[in-house]
Amino acid sequence: TDGQPALSFGNDSRDPQGDFVEGTWRTVSYTGGDRVWVGPLGEYRLEAWDTTGVHLKTLIRSAEWFEHWDRRSARQPFGEEPNPILLSAHEDARGRLWVISRVPDRNWKPGFKEPAYEEVYDTVLEVIDPLSGDLVASQRFDGEEHLFLYFISADLLTSFSVNDVGLERVHVWRFWLDNPPTEDTTHK
Repeated sequence: TDGQPALSFGNDSRDPQGDFVEGTWRTVSYTGGDRVWVGPLGEYRLEAWDTTGVHLKTLIRSAEWFEHWDRRSARQPFGEEPNPILLSAHEDARGRLWVISRVPDRNWKPGFKEPAYEEVYDTVLEVIDPLSGDLVASQRFDGEEHLFLYFISADLLTSFSVNDVGLERVHVWRFWLDNPPTEDTTHK
C-alpha cells in the first residue's frame, strides 16, 4: 500500500548506474507457480528464483553470437554496432525455457541518421532444456515484424511494426516445436 518493495533479490550490481542504466537492467520472466527467471541484459545467464527469494538454478549459455557486456562496455545501437540483449524468457508447460535475444543485424552499418530498429537488430529465439542446459532449438529472424518483444502466454509472443503510412501494429505469434530435437532443430 505504501509503494515500497516487499522483497528484493537477485540484483548483483551495486555500483552506480551512471548515464547508461541498461547495463544494469535485468529481464524478469514469471513462469507461473512460485518461480521467476531473471538475467542481466548483457549476459546470456538466466537464474531461476522462487518468489520467496531462494535461488534455485543458474543457466549460462555460451553462444558465439552473444558477446557479454556490462554498462561500462555498453554501445549505443545507432552510432556503433549494438550489444546483444537478453530480452525475455518463458518456461513452457514441459519445462523448456524459450529465450528471446536481440543481436546486431547481419547488415548493420553506421549511419548519420538514426535507423529503424529492424536495421539495427535481428532476433534470436532459442529453446533450452534447463535441466541439462542443452539447446533444443535455435532460429534467427530479421525484419521489423520479427523483432519479438515478450511472451504474453505459454506459447504466444508479440512483435511491433509500423507500416508505410505510420500505422502501428502489434503482431501476436504462436511458436511450437515441430519435430523431436536433433542437431539442427528449428521452430515451426
